[in-house]
Amino acid sequence: MKKQSDRIKIWRERKKAEGKTSITVVLSHEARAILAEEKEKTGESYSVIVEKALQALKKKHYKLPSQKHFKREEVPANVSISNKKPVIPAVSQANGGQPKTLIDDLVHYPTLRDIELEQTLKKKRGIYDAKLKKGFFNRLFRFSAGPKSRKKKWF
Repeated sequence: MKKQSDRIKIWRERKKAEGKTSITVVLSHEARAILAEEKEKTGESYSVIVEKALQALKKKHYKLPSQKHFKREEVPANVSISNKKPVIPAVSQANGGQPKTLIDDLVHYPTLRDIELEQTLKKKRGIYDAKLKKGFFNRLFRFSAGPKSRKKKWF
């Protein structure tokens, strides 16, 4: 009876005779999970899955990313940044331009007085109770700190 190592050796020799080579691949956890998932779906060996993936890359005309270093064009010595005029002139009243305004500034925008009034009303009111005619927060904080809150003891 042949040992496991003999079987593996025969299998490798047969694959080499077919023109295949073996390689060792180090995978990340994510890549390993993808490979295991694909094996569950197809039921094929890892080598077949990797081989199909590599062949699919060639069919799609995939090029590996590479870093290319482009040479910068030489700037003429007579060109100076300080001598250049701005491409877009500054907007001023003398040029006939108008100052920039936001779209909402003139339409449906509350005045400063309206904003201040709204904020003061929010601070004063709290949540309004029609029966007691007082705000909820005022009642809550008044009773929690006062002597009425200590009358009932829950043990």
